[in-house]
Amino acid sequence: MKSLLNNQTLIIKMEVIIIYGPPASGKMTITKELCKITTAKYFPHNLVFDIINPIFGVNTKDDDLWDLYEDLKIDIIKTAKKKNLSLILTEIYNNPLSNERFEEFIDELKKAKVEYKFVKVGCSKEELLKRVEKADRKNTKKLNSAKEYQRIMQESQLNEKIPFVKSLVIENTNISAKKVAQMIKKELKLK
Repeated sequence: MKSLLNNQTLIIKMEVIIIYGPPASGKMTITKELCKITTAKYFPHNLVFDIINPIFGVNTKDDDLWDLYEDLKIDIIKTAKKKNLSLILTEIYNNPLSNERFEEFIDELKKAKVEYKFVKVGCSKEELLKRVEKADRKNTKKLNSAKEYQRIMQESQLNEKIPFVKSLVIENTNISAKKVAQMIKKELKLK
């Protein structure tokens, strides 16, 4: 994307912002607010699952389906790069189970010469359990049961920072999504 400014050409670089955190941490809401104040487009990770699941079903242990998910995601990012569109992705990181997948994803971004930045959002366990049962999650495919979430929390480490990437970390228990989006824009110097 090019625009003229004082007879000079200003080139806006494509980049990918990955906002990660546990379910109900506000990733999608923050991303939507961030898209309002930047030129980036929202690329929800569920979009790719919505393509795969009707055909192959839901099987989180099937490596072939994870590979397909990652391949589709990278293809979309590469196409966005050709169109000079910055993207904001939302992801869930489960330490250590997600490490290999995230390492491969970062390698693919590097191979494609895509600039990327990670933002980890999270909040207190009590707040997550309140948020997961909010009405706006009820008619979606999202986790929406505090009881189920407590079980998942005992089995998983979903509120961890990815240890091998630099991440902007924002604890948003008492901060609005709009304010968090403004903080991200400022800290990452987004356009």
